Amino acid sequence: MKTTLLPQTNLLLSLLTPLLLFYTAIIQAENINNINKKTKPRLITLAPHLTEMVYSAGAGNLLVATVNYSDYPKIANKLPIVGDYNQIHIEQIIKLKPSLIIAWKSGNTPQDIQRLKKLGFNVWQTEIKQLSDIPSQIQQIGKKTNQQITANKIAQQLQQILTTTKQQYQTTTSKPTVFYQIWDKPLYTVGKNQFISQAIQLCGATNLFEQINILAPQVSTEAVIKQNPDLIILGGNQQKQSQWQKNWQQYPTISAVKNKHIIKIKNSLYQRPTARFIKAIPQLCKQINQHRVN
Repeated sequence: MKTTLLPQTNLLLSLLTPLLLFYTAIIQAENINNINKKTKPRLITLAPHLTEMVYSAGAGNLLVATVNYSDYPKIANKLPIVGDYNQIHIEQIIKLKPSLIIAWKSGNTPQDIQRLKKLGFNVWQTEIKQLSDIPSQIQQIGKKTNQQITANKIAQQLQQILTTTKQQYQTTTSKPTVFYQIWDKPLYTVGKNQFISQAIQLCGATNLFEQINILAPQVSTEAVIKQNPDLIILGGNQQKQSQWQKNWQQYPTISAVKNKHIIKIKNSLYQRPTARFIKAIPQLCKQINQHRVN
């Protein structure tokens, strides 16, 4: 016997069907989230700045190992070490069974990366070329580790610092030339594309050796004297900065020496392209501005 639905029943079904589909979709989404939570990512970073970025993204608890000199934040010192950024211990990595390895494209050796990939590991190679890549990469880490809320928040803050700083200093008419010293014997500085050089430019100043494409070129004292910087910034080892400052007093013809425009900075804030670096840029700009030649 054929059953005929009453018009009221048809109407009720037509109203309930979309609701049932909606709630089914919600349940499926929750199930997927539960699966993702159960399969918590296991991360290994192959450079100190990448370790910092993972913590900035709110995913530090997912790290199972890193490399030497990954000393920030302090809790990172407790992580197992799987080598240096330029020489990693594959056997240790195999034992740790990471679900994601975050690598430094220009720092880690291609041979190590290729071997990790051949072993089936998920290797994500990263590179910081512009200051804006720092917040962008933190966002990407957040996306890959289900930490989008924390990562997006810090990324927005960092991008705002970059935007505000640029607006504040790009209209200045006086652009002092800056020599940034990394080491003394031999004398090392930063080239055009180095992130410290980009920060100096953001502060409305000019890197003395911005024409050099090498990230950390070796230069001569004679070249510095000839270029005659308005300001000398002493980075590198803080224990040696005072001696470096004394050494420059031998060259009183340099404008920076003659006008006492030599400053020492906390190098740990400026040696890695991280959130800490961007947060420290306004202070760097303030110091440069205090020694601006009018």
